[in-house]
Amino acid sequence: MLHVIFGREEIGEKNYVLDNRIFFRRNKKPEWFEDDFVKEFLYEIDGSKVIAQEALLDYRGRGISTEMISTGCKSLCCIYYCYKDHIFNGSLMGDNCIPFLMRIAENHDVTIVLEHYMDFPEQYFRTGKIMMYDRLLDQDDYDDAFSAWCAGGSS
Repeated sequence: MLHVIFGREEIGEKNYVLDNRIFFRRNKKPEWFEDDFVKEFLYEIDGSKVIAQEALLDYRGRGISTEMISTGCKSLCCIYYCYKDHIFNGSLMGDNCIPFLMRIAENHDVTIVLEHYMDFPEQYFRTGKIMMYDRLLDQDDYDDAFSAWCAGGSS
């Protein structure tokens, strides 16, 4: 299940990761990149292919390190491997990360903080996969919660 929180002011003292890029740099492990799911989203989002562990080829066929992948892919890696102990900054992911984020959330409870409107397709609301404050959201609830947060009110 994906749990969404609008605005970091709502999370208090929880284990919030403000910058997924720094968390990634400090916590990544070479074996993360041997996982087929990670290889899939690296290719689909960035066009990168894993050669071996942290050695990758970018979409032009040039060698890169894992430090050069997109922030969205770094965020997905962190969420995929460290979902139990942390709340991640979802605003560092683009909408192209949504299908992979939702696949992770099918198997694990994942919590993200959003400070932008992430445009989830309607299908995720119809199938009851997105929650806020322990209640399932439909598209209207999500839109209203985002609007309330933008206006400075509670969701």
